[in-house]
Amino acid sequence: MSEIKELRYDIATSLFLCPCEINELLDRDFLKNKSEYGVSILLNMLEQDGAMYWKGETMHIKKSWAKKNLKDRELDFRTEREKYIDSLTPFARSVHGL
Repeated sequence: MSEIKELRYDIATSLFLCPCEINELLDRDFLKNKSEYGVSILLNMLEQDGAMYWKGETMHIKKSWAKKNLKDRELDFRTEREKYIDSLTPFARSVHGL
């Protein structure tokens, strides 16, 4: 059971970092030896948990779900603005009033 849960979290992490269509997901290295049927069951589990949503054909993981359930993974939950501010030098921050 824990192997299934771990694979489900691996899929969620992969989709959080790089949303994609199902065919692209199946081509990723960690799913090469998994059946399409098994992966689709795990995707259905994620969708039923409220973790996943679709934009057209592309699957995405909700940020709020990822923050709560993927704490042990080293994921960056900062917004693009926060990443930009963190990349500024102290002088640039003072110029921008940050």
